[in-house]
Amino acid sequence: MFGMLLNKEHVLEIESLIIRSLYELDKELSSNEVNDWVKSEMLKKKKILYEIYCRLPL
Repeated sequence: MFGMLLNKEHVLEIESLIIRSLYELDKELSSNEVNDWVKSEMLKKKKILYEIYCRLPL
């Protein structure tokens, strides 16, 4: 999957960081203070984070 074995603590830490990042991205996206290009880039990052989250061995 990631080319290496992860300890459960590491997986949980990664999960926590991803969830926090997704939350922060959602918060930023819901504000009207970002332009369309920035919003597009944030949506791409959100999609990548979600893909990584789905592949975590939870």
